[in-house]
Amino acid sequence: MFPDAEGQAIAYLAPHLDVPVTSEVPTPRPPQFVRVMRTGNRRLSTAHRSVQITLECWDAAGEAAAERFADHVESLVSDWEDVPDNEDGWISGPVPQRDPDSGCPRYVMTFVIIQTAT
Repeated sequence: MFPDAEGQAIAYLAPHLDVPVTSEVPTPRPPQFVRVMRTGNRRLSTAHRSVQITLECWDAAGEAAAERFADHVESLVSDWEDVPDNEDGWISGPVPQRDPDSGCPRYVMTFVIIQTAT
C-alpha cells in the first residue's frame, strides 16, 4: 500500500508556509493559499511509483504577487527529497492560470514524487 500522496505533499509544504495548504478550495476562500491535487501516477515496480502532484498557488493580491508566491513554493518543492533531482521531477514550472470562476490570480505547477510502498 502506498501513502496518501496529497497528504504527503500537504505535510511537507504546510510547515514551510504561513498560509493554508489544502486539497480543496477553502470556503470562505482566504486571500492566499495552496491547493494540492494528485493528478496521475505510474507504477515503477512492485514497491515504487511516481505520483504526479499539481499545485495551485492562489493570491488575491494580484498577478505579480501570485507569481512571487508560486516561485517561493517552487523553491520549497525543489528542496523536497521525494522529488527527483533532475528533469524527471518536473512536468511544468509555475504558469499563470486565473481561476475561471472568481478571476483570482493563481499559478499552477506540476511535479513528481517517488513513493515507496509501506
